[in-house]
Amino acid sequence: MVNVDLGYRIKQLSERISAIEERLKEIKVVNSEDEDWDNGRLMREWQICKRTAASYRKQGLGFYKRGGRIFYTPKQRSDFKKLQQ
Repeated sequence: MVNVDLGYRIKQLSERISAIEERLKEIKVVNSEDEDWDNGRLMREWQICKRTAASYRKQGLGFYKRGGRIFYTPKQRSDFKKLQQ
């Protein structure tokens, strides 16, 4: 069995955790509602399938394409939800 100074190990871990906490404070928190969603994100957030997303686009859900991918802005999503009510 290896003789380990547990006090030293705990101090090391505590310092590492403190460093991680400081880095996390520096990360800019972005509200997910304020960013553009791709088709996959829309399907996850609204719990719909790919075909339903396509139907929503035909019913008026605004979108744009970039690099062959479909994206939805926050305004397009909120306008469509208002249209559905």
